[in-house]
Amino acid sequence: MKKEVYIGTYSNDENSGIFRMDVDTETGKMNGLTQISKVLNPSYIVMNKEKKLIYSVLKDGNNGGVCVSEITDDKMVPFSKILSDGHLPCHVNIDKNKSFLFTANYGTGVIRIYSLGKNGEITGISSERDHNDLGPGETHPHYIGLTPDEKYLFVVDLGLDMIILYNYSSGKIGDIFQKVLFKKGCGPRHIVFDNTGKYAYLITEYSTEIVTMEYSERKGLEITDYISALGAGFADEGDGAAIRLSKDGTRLFSSSRKPGTVSMFTIDKDTKKPVLLDTLASGGEHPRDINIDEDGKVLVAANRFSNNLVTFLVSEDGKKLVKSGYELQLAEPTCVVF
Repeated sequence: MKKEVYIGTYSNDENSGIFRMDVDTETGKMNGLTQISKVLNPSYIVMNKEKKLIYSVLKDGNNGGVCVSEITDDKMVPFSKILSDGHLPCHVNIDKNKSFLFTANYGTGVIRIYSLGKNGEITGISSERDHNDLGPGETHPHYIGLTPDEKYLFVVDLGLDMIILYNYSSGKIGDIFQKVLFKKGCGPRHIVFDNTGKYAYLITEYSTEIVTMEYSERKGLEITDYISALGAGFADEGDGAAIRLSKDGTRLFSSSRKPGTVSMFTIDKDTKKPVLLDTLASGGEHPRDINIDEDGKVLVAANRFSNNLVTFLVSEDGKKLVKSGYELQLAEPTCVVF
């Protein structure tokens, strides 16, 4: 079966933009790679559930911001954007009702919520917060989103080694509900929740670990476990990057940039903790992002520094990752969305 995949990139020349391709989930073969948008530096993108709109970060001269584009048969048409001075955000997300867009700015330490119109257009800034006064340490928010019940807005701050949960209502950032503190210097980066909304898994950038957490509305997030995100032979490496969970919640996947690896874990049915199954070379340098298709069959790795996309297949018994043998060249790929 063929699935459409959208790729964000991180480049300042004519090769920058958002690309689309097809991936065969049985073989991993990639076809039809096409540049459908020339937005500069769309290093992170998110798609609405109808798969008609893509929200991206972007760079425009000395300004950074967010942009929404409509997907058509052969291209994407940007129709709404908001810019501000300085760094572009590093992460974007949307709520279930597609009413608000959330951004985390690694460089400035500012998080923002943008309101969205009925057609998905960005209508203005709804709320914002500056993390520079949260200390100690230098703030670097790297992920932003809502808890599955949408009770709290949470921000993964790599520089402060913490997750901050804010009370949240209708696009407004409220008071801090909780600060979740991680090991000093581990650098929490990205996070995924399982389908039950009761468990979350986070990858750290500096220590390259997978952190298991339990979530409840009453207690917020509680850390229950740390394990290495790397297999044997990679213990001295690091630079964790992406983390993804299969739709059925049985397999967890991560990437690490410095050794250039992708790893697969099974989720223990009783403890809900990940158990490492396999680690493979990513087929390139600096796998900034990975993603798995909805059926859990094929994984795409975006190797930024070697300028290539590589696919992996999950073995029939679900215990191994198998390199498909297929790859495509693309300048600085950084985000993969099915």
